[in-house]
Amino acid sequence: AHVHVVQMNHLNFANLLKYLEENRTFDRLVAFYATGWAYTNGDKAFTHEICSTNRKIIKYKLPYSEHSSFQELKEFVKRVGPKWIIPTVNVQKSEHQIKALLN
Repeated sequence: AHVHVVQMNHLNFANLLKYLEENRTFDRLVAFYATGWAYTNGDKAFTHEICSTNRKIIKYKLPYSEHSSFQELKEFVKRVGPKWIIPTVNVQKSEHQIKALLN
């Protein structure tokens, strides 16, 4: 799969459509948006929205926040399966925590 990383503020329908039109080698686009606003009815589940009438752009909202508990971060890492993690909060204790998240 081709993976392109863009700024979070580019993950709206207008920008995603423009990105798809400018990159004609792709016929569809799937975006992942990590946000604390991804919960539906209190459930901590992946949600998605179809962003175009022809179903060529789909945006998945992943439940995540820098204010998440350690257990919530573990669940996020379990579902997403990253190869590495770059800490942005509480970095002085991060090495032990990253090992716990990845194992």
